Amino acid sequence: METIIIDAKEYTPKIILDPKNGIIEIEGQSFPEDSSGFYQPILNWVEEYIASPNKETMVNIRFSYYNTSSAKKLNELICLIVKLKQNKPDHPLKINWYYEKGDDDMRISGKDFSKIVNFPFKFIEFKHKI
Repeated sequence: METIIIDAKEYTPKIILDPKNGIIEIEGQSFPEDSSGFYQPILNWVEEYIASPNKETMVNIRFSYYNTSSAKKLNELICLIVKLKQNKPDHPLKINWYYEKGDDDMRISGKDFSKIVNFPFKFIEFKHKI
């Protein structure tokens, strides 16, 4: 598997998919015109990754905003990632959900995703960079 890095654009987040180091990162905002088209290659990569994962996997999710269609794809992505723990219980999996200080909506959103997949996230508050 190859590492995939997708730079953030106006409507899409930065994505890092690094199988060698077991890192999956999503950062920025997500409201692409075609959420399915944007996220499908990422879902495909994660599906391939969970079949033969690194010894440990670290997932970092840091959104400033996402729309409803992105939320559906994000839910799909998180459900897929959590399957890794079901398939390989001896492989540590950590999901970090970052939210900006004062952004209760994003914090609550992360808590909702954590409940949906029945997997504990680590919630990390950060201050906005000026």
